[in-house]
Amino acid sequence: MTLDIRLGASVASRDGTRIGTVDRLVVDPDNLRMLEIIVHKGVMFSVDRIIDRIYIDRVDTDGTVCLTIDAARAAHLPPLVEREFAVANSVDRGSTPFAVGGGPTMNQPIMWRASTVGRAMHVTGEAGYLAAVAEAAPVEVRSDLPAGAVTLNTGTVVMDDDARTIGRIAGGRSDESGRLMGFVAKAGFLHHHDITVPIDDVAAITHGYVRLRVSGETTTG
Repeated sequence: MTLDIRLGASVASRDGTRIGTVDRLVVDPDNLRMLEIIVHKGVMFSVDRIIDRIYIDRVDTDGTVCLTIDAARAAHLPPLVEREFAVANSVDRGSTPFAVGGGPTMNQPIMWRASTVGRAMHVTGEAGYLAAVAEAAPVEVRSDLPAGAVTLNTGTVVMDDDARTIGRIAGGRSDESGRLMGFVAKAGFLHHHDITVPIDDVAAITHGYVRLRVSGETTTG
């Protein structure tokens, strides 16, 4: 059995309740497996929720993803939690142009730019100070998705072996064991159409793009 899961497709529980829509696909890029889908919050969910592949029963002819669990059980599936952290290696004057001293209140630390002649003082709130220090710092994303997993959404670019964009991810195909069989991409600017990407044509899968090992001209419409 092939599971052809499209982004934006309806998701229904075993008792026929529509619980949301497919927002993202969660895949293992190393073992080429479909792990989970993320269902966008809707009438039932106040937050996006993670649905493990083992709870997917089938995909109906109209594209609806049907689950093996009822609505009450689905409501207790784990929510998606993602947080971004801007992490500066240090806030001392030697590694950043900003330094901080005691301010009039705890909510108004004094910030100054170390490169400013005479260290001209500027009063700012804590949020302003932290934003300035971390402006060029790396951003770390932490989530409760499986380690090493990649999420694919409608913004994920599909590019060919010459790094030319040929479309954006529209869905994924797997067998009943979760093994990825390929992707569907939405191509075209004015006249959108689907193209099929077999898994054998895929060279790399990342959060930002799916890169092919073949020319875009060889993909099928």
